This record gives sequence, C-alpha cells and structure tokens, in this order.
Amino acid sequence: MQFLENFSPELTIASPGRINFIGEHTDYNMGYVLPTAIGNKITFKFQRNGYDTQCNVYSIGYKGFSLDLKTISISDTEWENYVLGVLNEISKLTDKVKGFNCTIDSDLPLGSGLSSSAAMECGLAYGLNELFDLGLSKTTIVELSQRAEHSYVGTQCGIMDQFASVMSKEGNVILLNFWASYDQVSRESNNLLKTVYDQYHAKGFEVYSVSMDNNMTAWRDAIRFEEYTWIDVCELTYPESYAGSVYNITAIPTSFLIDKEGNIVAKNLNCKVLSTWLDNLL
Repeated sequence: MQFLENFSPELTIASPGRINFIGEHTDYNMGYVLPTAIGNKITFKFQRNGYDTQCNVYSIGYKGFSLDLKTISISDTEWENYVLGVLNEISKLTDKVKGFNCTIDSDLPLGSGLSSSAAMECGLAYGLNELFDLGLSKTTIVELSQRAEHSYVGTQCGIMDQFASVMSKEGNVILLNFWASYDQVSRESNNLLKTVYDQYHAKGFEVYSVSMDNNMTAWRDAIRFEEYTWIDVCELTYPESYAGSVYNITAIPTSFLIDKEGNIVAKNLNCKVLSTWLDNLL
C-alpha cells in the first residue's frame, strides 16, 4: 500500500493473547475461570494521516485495505471485519476518530485458542482511544470489542477473551469472581470481600468480577447499592452464556487465588484466611 512508503508511526500498541489456567474444557462445578494475558501478541502501529475519514490498514501476512469512516459496512473478507466492527462500535460512542494509517503484525497463531480475535479488536480499540484521546474506559473497550465480534464477525462470543486481553496486570495477585446480583450468597460474599480489597488493593491485589445476570439494570443497581469498586462486567446471556457453556458454570460463588507468577495457590478462602495469604504474597 502506498502509505507504507512514508509511514512514520506515532503510537505502538501491543495487544496480548490469553490462556486459561483453569476452566476451559474442564468439568468445574464452582463457576470460576482464570484467564490471563500471555507474551504472544498483536502489534499495532498508528499514524494520523490528516484526512477526515480516509483510513488505511495493512496486516503483515494479509493484504491491506482502505476504508471510509462514513461508509463502514461488513466486508466479504473475514479478517477486515474485526477492524470494521470495532470502528462501527466506536462510531456509536464518539465522532472524534479521524483518518489514520495502521499496520498490524502478529505472533499469535490463528485458531490456536489464544484469542487472537480479541487481541485484534481490543488492540485496535485501545490504540484509537489513545491516538485520538477518545476518553473510553478499559471496561468500555472490552464491551465494544465484544459487540464488534457479535455484529460484524458473527461470533456470539462471551466477554472473557476481551476482558483478559485488556485487564490483565503483570505482577498482581488476582481473584476472578463469578457472581449474580439476584444471588444473596454472592452478594454477602462480595460484601465481606470489600474490606480485604480495600486493605490490599494498593499493594497489588485485584478482584475481577463477572456477573451472570441477564438484567443489566439489576446488575448496575446492585453494584451502586453495594458500592463495589473493583472491575465488574456482565455477560447478560445467562443461563445460555458463552462462559457458562465453555467453563461449565453451575454454581456461584467460589474463589481461586492466583499469585504473581500465575500459579493457583488457594481456593475458597474466607476473608480472614485470604488476608493471611495476601500478607505473604504481596
């Protein structure tokens, strides 16, 4: 493509794939998944090109293509739809995206179960957010990337892959939590967890929470009422959810504690014992 001759990127984004420590194709009854980002990644290089709506995208290993932000539509070329879907979803939230050039290079094997599609969607969205100062939160990037895969790629995926690609943090101790606003035991467990989270969050303790609600209003109301401050996303498709089918979620809640190296070191800890573990790990 002609733009490559004078391409001088002003922003580089590395978007990781993911693996699951537990839960994938495993018969767990307790409802937790433990994904994390890996070193394999898709690398995006961006440059504003001075045009209002003309964009050029080149993927090493594929042919490049050009597009107009005013006339985004589904392509007959499958990989292009990951780009087009993200741009379509961003256009619903802001009109601040202008013309850009982008190159894409990947060492994530396609079809290997390492979530190259989520890395593609999230990396593009994250890069455009930075390039044009869109003001999108990480949670918004996760959610719009999932919607892009639903609407343009045609895969009715859950939110786990995008979540792991964007939200994973190096060197943290993590608790990944499935819950539901309608489940009183979940809410009681979360409320007890708040004290531990407040005490250890600044030291490197993260709680990633995924609601199995199918009522977004009830989920949001519960988060506001209970004042949960950790990251929380909602699949909105339970009991026919992607995560429910892939990860065999049959009961909530439970917990697995993951150390800084990504090892599962404990499960189903009460808050007193969890605090002891965190004192040793952080």
